[in-house]
Amino acid sequence: MLRREKVMMAYGLRIKYVYVPVSYLEDTVDRILKEIGFIEGIDYFRQYPIPPYIADFAFPLMRLIVEVDGPIHDTVHVRLKDRRKDEYLNMKGWRVIRLKYTEIRDKEKLRNYFINLFFKPKHK
Repeated sequence: MLRREKVMMAYGLRIKYVYVPVSYLEDTVDRILKEIGFIEGIDYFRQYPIPPYIADFAFPLMRLIVEVDGPIHDTVHVRLKDRRKDEYLNMKGWRVIRLKYTEIRDKEKLRNYFINLFFKPKHK
């Protein structure tokens, strides 16, 4: 099943529509982000292009990417691809957080994780 979704282009402010696979895990993360007060298209973007990659969720002002990893990411081949992607994004100044499908199942725990990540003061 595919869904029509807006994607902000990395270069310029053009908005483009693409068809992306519906991901229950990504929809769960999206719903929790909205529940805790984030606004899609302002605070964060889904399927954010950072050529040659596309991030699941990007928070450009924080230079933060949240990647949602389903069971396929447990395979050796995909783990290597993820590592290369993370290294590239880190080199471009992005911090990458990967959420495994097992962590997303517990919605309350995920909500608390996001609250701690985004709203708790950081001690130095």
